Amino acid sequence: MSKLPIIIELCGIPYSGKTTTIDKMERFLKRDKVSFETINEFRGDDNFYLNAKCNPDLNLRRAIKSLDTIILQKYSRDCRVVLIDRGIFDSYCWFKWFEEKEELEYPLIDVINSLLHSIKNYSKRHYIVWVDGDPLESARNHDKQGTIVNYETMTQLREHYSTAFQQLSSEFNITRVESFSDCSKNIALRLIRQFVK
Repeated sequence: MSKLPIIIELCGIPYSGKTTTIDKMERFLKRDKVSFETINEFRGDDNFYLNAKCNPDLNLRRAIKSLDTIILQKYSRDCRVVLIDRGIFDSYCWFKWFEEKEELEYPLIDVINSLLHSIKNYSKRHYIVWVDGDPLESARNHDKQGTIVNYETMTQLREHYSTAFQQLSSEFNITRVESFSDCSKNIALRLIRQFVK
């Protein structure tokens, strides 16, 4: 059995810079010869994604897939760091948004909350990084507006990240970084120095 890894989960509204920041973090980890694994944003196949992106099922699968990979990591090769692009905390924030819209048919918040707390059993340390992007700028970074990627929805989602950050910071190690005021390379370097070194 491997040693438990440091888990760094990046979350935030679409097009806020999460994936770009993870790409830069991977480069710094490779440079420093730190073993790592990345859990990329789960989308499923095209048919599932197109039909589930506007309901809680995508985020439920995303959270379950993240935890499943984390559990498997415990029994695989030694890996010092696991990077997660939109995992369980991200799903929690989306469920709060769905709850506000009265689109949760069952108590998924409780399920996600349990999954979030279970990460402690599979990590040396668990860090959540809220990549706080400007909803207007994030919407502009996408080539077309849609049900999710539009200023109004992104502003609502951002409020749920902000609320979760305030409410859960005493339970979890959550850091907020402003992607609209700093470049992803600087953010990535700062996160590696803060959490890994």
